[in-house]
This record gives sequence, C-alpha cells and structure tokens, in this order.
Amino acid sequence: MKQARSDALRSVPVHRLLIVLSLLLPLAVFAAVALRDHAAVRREGEEIVTRTVAVMQEHASKVFETVDLVLARVDDHVGGSPQRRSRRREQTPS
Repeated sequence: MKQARSDALRSVPVHRLLIVLSLLLPLAVFAAVALRDHAAVRREGEEIVTRTVAVMQEHASKVFETVDLVLARVDDHVGGSPQRRSRRREQTPS
C-alpha cells in the first residue's frame, strides 16, 4: 500500500505537467496560426489599398485632363483671353 501511494505521489508532477502542456500547446499553435493569418490579411489589405490609390490617381488625372480640354474649347469659343481680344481690336483697321 505504501508503495502504491509513493508511486501515485511521484506521478502527480508528471500529470500536472501534462495538464499544463495540454493547455499551452494548443494555445501556442493557435497564436502562431493567428500571427501568420494576420500577416497575410495585412499584406492583402495593403495590395488592395495600393491598387485603389492607383485607380483614383488615374481617375483624377483624367478629370484634370477633361477640365483642361473643356477650358480650351471655351477659350476657343469665346475668342481667347481679354488680352488677345484687345490686341485683335487694336490690330483690326476701323
């Protein structure tokens, strides 16, 4: 009986170690996978933002180009700037 009790007492630290490992090992695996997934999601987010910025930059460029074309057509229709109109009046014989 003493022998059985002595064996049981010696196995208690081993059981505690196994219980602690059974809790910490899955936690460590979960943390490692979470870190890997976090890095992948962050990379994907940065790629999406980079593509979106490129599209928005191209759109803004096209808008400014369109505005320049419209202003040029208005300038052609109106007859140019006031300085050009006054020069034309001065050059035109009356």
